[in-house]
Amino acid sequence: MRIFRAEPVLHSESDGEIVLLHADKGASFSLTHTGAFIWQKLDTGPSLEQLVDAVTEEYDFPAEACRTKVEAFIQSLLKEELVELGQ
Repeated sequence: MRIFRAEPVLHSESDGEIVLLHADKGASFSLTHTGAFIWQKLDTGPSLEQLVDAVTEEYDFPAEACRTKVEAFIQSLLKEELVELGQ
């Protein structure tokens, strides 16, 4: 399963922070550090494993702890309809 940015979500980057705007809901969200790093990786529609590998490599996290955190972050993005799952 791959993870993609949702269509109605616009984003802007400034000083290492990414601001997301869900155009249909009119809601905005702010991502910093690891969240911003993951959002940038969503350009290619990665799998969860690819995201975990990228975060583990970038931040030198233990893989299992990283997987738990990345899964929770993706779940929060799914809940807010900021990302979608696909093939």
